[in-house]
Amino acid sequence: MNHTDATTAIFRAAPTAWDELDDALDRTIATRQAAGEDIYVNALSAGCSRGYEAYSLAAFLHEWTRLRPEQFTVTGIDVDPALVARARTGRVPARDLRDALRNGYVPVDVAARTFPLEPAPATAVSFAADPTGTRPRSVRLAARLRDRLKFHVGDLNHPAHMPDDLTVVFAANVWRHLTDTGRYVLARELHQRMRPDGLLVIGGADFYDATGDGTVIEKPEWSAGIRRYFEPAGEFLYRPSPTEAARA
Repeated sequence: MNHTDATTAIFRAAPTAWDELDDALDRTIATRQAAGEDIYVNALSAGCSRGYEAYSLAAFLHEWTRLRPEQFTVTGIDVDPALVARARTGRVPARDLRDALRNGYVPVDVAARTFPLEPAPATAVSFAADPTGTRPRSVRLAARLRDRLKFHVGDLNHPAHMPDDLTVVFAANVWRHLTDTGRYVLARELHQRMRPDGLLVIGGADFYDATGDGTVIEKPEWSAGIRRYFEPAGEFLYRPSPTEAARA
C-alpha cells in the first residue's frame, strides 16, 4: 500500500458485518462438520494497523463461533512496521477498550475474558465506567488468544505472507488506498488463497467516498477487483466467485 491509516478500534466493523459473518460462518462450519471435516479456521486481517481488528477477530472466533484456540489462526498484515510492532505486543490502551464498551461494540463479559485485567476489578463494568483511566493504563489480549496471532509487514499491492486455505478475510476499508493494479492483484490473490466456502468482509468505504460537504459518491473503481473475483453474500460479506475459479 502507498498509504497507511492507523484508524482502528476494538470490534470497529459495523455490527451488521459481525452479524452476517456470525450467521454465515456457523453455516459453513456446520456443513464441514456434516462432511466429516476436522474444523480449523485460517483468518486474515488485511491492513491490520495496530492489531485491534485481528484481536477482535480472534475473540469473535473463540467467543461467538465457539472454536477452541487450537482450532484457528489469525494473521495480520500491514505496511507500517511500527504498527505491526505494536500489534505484536497484544496491548491496547485502556481508554480504547473503555470506548469500545461505552459504544456497545463488545459485550462487557466478552471484554473481560478477552482482555483480563491485572489486578481484576470487581466487574468489567466498573472498569468501563472509570473516568480517570488510571487503573490500568493498558490491557493485554489474553494469552490463549495471543498465541493464535501472527503479524507480518507487507504491502497489499504486492501481497505476501498470506496463509493458504483461508476461511475468513477482513479486508475492510483498505481497497481505496491501493493502486488500480493493486486492487486486482489483492482480489486475485485472496481468491486463490481462500477456500470456496470462504468469507470476505469489506467496509462501506470500499465503495463510497464523501466530499467536503458530506456528499456521498460511489467509487466503482475501488471495488472493481472485488466485483470480479467475489460474489455478494450480504451487505458487507462476499464469497469467492466459482466462475473465476473455473477460469484459473
